[in-house]
Amino acid sequence: MNKGAIDNPLNFQEALTLDSHILPGRTIHLRGGTHTLTQNFEATLRGTAQAPIIIKPYQDEKPIIDLNGHVLNFGKVDGTSNC
Repeated sequence: MNKGAIDNPLNFQEALTLDSHILPGRTIHLRGGTHTLTQNFEATLRGTAQAPIIIKPYQDEKPIIDLNGHVLNFGKVDGTSNC
């Protein structure tokens, strides 16, 4: 089974790390429901100005990101904030 496929999705934190193999120009589709951070977290994915990584809901589902009092840092792309 392919980790990250529709029938075996990555969790929110897994999807935002380099280990997820998401390349610049790709889209991460968040499934509906609540995605809760369990600790401070820095996303290690790196898109570019020409090929950003887009995060959006899967179809008409409604994802909720619950920071749970933690910090989610998206870092920088090409020297500018990508948040």
